[in-house]
Amino acid sequence: MDCDLVGVWQNRNDAREYWTVRADGTLRWLYQGVPLLGIPDSIVEYTYRADPAKSPAHLDLIHQGVMGTSSFIYELTRDELRIGITPDNSAAGTRARAFGPKDRYYRRVPAEPG
Repeated sequence: MDCDLVGVWQNRNDAREYWTVRADGTLRWLYQGVPLLGIPDSIVEYTYRADPAKSPAHLDLIHQGVMGTSSFIYELTRDELRIGITPDNSAAGTRARAFGPKDRYYRRVPAEPG
């Protein structure tokens, strides 16, 4: 586990996406909907494994349903989080070996909206 991951992270390129990483090993993914258009929020709960000793650090999101396990690499610098995505965006069963152009960038925020 990487205690520095614990907190709320907002996608820098899409302000409607949040990750809430909890100390108990769970992660809540929230994508804000558009209530005026009848689009509800999307919420997915995961457990996670983080291994900061790997180079680059490893992060696995484990979904108990059909989504299975998604594997990523990550880099954490103070209040900035970089998630490495495979070049073909297929996180299930594969892990990026290096950071690249499809990476996602998050910033730490005080709390989820609402």
